[in-house]
Amino acid sequence: MVKYKTYAEYLEILERFDIPVEDRTTKEKFRAALERELGKYMPKDWEPFWEANIQYFEELAPKGVRPVLVKYPWGEQIRFTVKGYRGLFGPQKVSELTGVKW
Repeated sequence: MVKYKTYAEYLEILERFDIPVEDRTTKEKFRAALERELGKYMPKDWEPFWEANIQYFEELAPKGVRPVLVKYPWGEQIRFTVKGYRGLFGPQKVSELTGVKW
């Protein structure tokens, strides 16, 4: 059984790549940035990354959501800040606070 990634997981992967915002504005720029990051190993099906990118800019960014890469002794994890709320949140809490379904 194939387990498909969630929107939050794709967004987390994108944040780990640290692709500048200006390279996330068009499909062509975005694909070129992914190729720079992944080289010849770029997945043939990169559309889910683009869709996660679009959903972030259309739905979450206007609501004051910003991803933050947090470094722990055991690794890294993406958490989110939400304008008007204190602290860092996971995808489920961000969905509750903003009304955006992931």
